[in-house]
Amino acid sequence: MVIFGGILWFVFALMVGFGARNRNRSFLGYFILSCIFSPLVSFIILVILGPKR
Repeated sequence: MVIFGGILWFVFALMVGFGARNRNRSFLGYFILSCIFSPLVSFIILVILGPKR
């Protein structure tokens, strides 16, 4: 069960990274942020900041 949770965490972190790339933000930065804190927190930060101009 722990392995499944780790895989889900990694997949969601990748999704946040790709979402950041689509908003012209750093894929690697948001991916690492998601791995350290949580994908949910990183996603909320990404939505609040919006696309980079």
